[in-house]
Amino acid sequence: MGDMDEDIYEALQEREAVSREAFEKYDKDGSGTIDSDEMVNVLADLGMLEGIPSVHVSQIVEHEFKSADSDGDMALSFEEFVPYYNKMIDLGSTMPTNDDLPVTNNFGGDGPKDEFQQASEQVFSHYARAKGQISGAQFRRATQLCNLVDKKFTVKTADVVFAKAKGRGERSLDSQGFERAMAITSAEKPIPREELTARLQGAAKTLAAQAETSAAAAAAEGEEENPFGTRGGGGGDSSAQPATPGGSTGGSTMKGGNGTGLRTCAEGPVRMLQDEINTNTPHDAKSTMYGEHKPARP
Repeated sequence: MGDMDEDIYEALQEREAVSREAFEKYDKDGSGTIDSDEMVNVLADLGMLEGIPSVHVSQIVEHEFKSADSDGDMALSFEEFVPYYNKMIDLGSTMPTNDDLPVTNNFGGDGPKDEFQQASEQVFSHYARAKGQISGAQFRRATQLCNLVDKKFTVKTADVVFAKAKGRGERSLDSQGFERAMAITSAEKPIPREELTARLQGAAKTLAAQAETSAAAAAAEGEEENPFGTRGGGGGDSSAQPATPGGSTGGSTMKGGNGTGLRTCAEGPVRMLQDEINTNTPHDAKSTMYGEHKPARP
């Protein structure tokens, strides 16, 4: 094999590896094939859905899926995916990506945010938490919480918006992508920006109330699991312990029959045991037990 043939072979091997990685990424359910729903992400990453209203995306997906599905079994195998994907990569090398789309002001920017951006940030932050990213399922829940899903703007439409808003090759939305997705939703539903802002604000209040309720429930559960801990109502002394028989409090030092200190965290059961010993054990046995030595008998 000549040097040129080796170069071609290596290039083909590399391209196949790239295609294999892409195939496994888009095959979200691990079925070994790509269905029409998963095809949406393929086309979105290739930049083929740019400028296409979401209501028409399904027609594009159906057309492209059929062109790749050579055996007509409504599932793309790896062998069917590779030639289609490579062809689209070659054709799409000059296509714009979603990262090229303008965003009015991302959440990390220095400029002032308007009400729409503030409300978007609040909703996004709830779902993203420390990860800084939200999944397609989380975006879907956000649209439902904002009462955006209806007969026209369906859950599947929300999935298409998510695919169009995320960066090429990404599986999630960052803060900038979330704002872009909401802007796409405003344009395609369509819904005025002011109304969408109000719905986002309502969703943010609902999420905040849910978080507060969950925190209160967790605190109450913690008190039930630790009944000796501080209880509400004035923030009493956290070192307070329930009284034990004999007037001692939990965690204090208890004196035995010989003055030996017995320190415990929860003293009640120990004190009761010692009382039982003092009551029922003869003096000689107690003395031996507590380390006292009787003089030898004459």
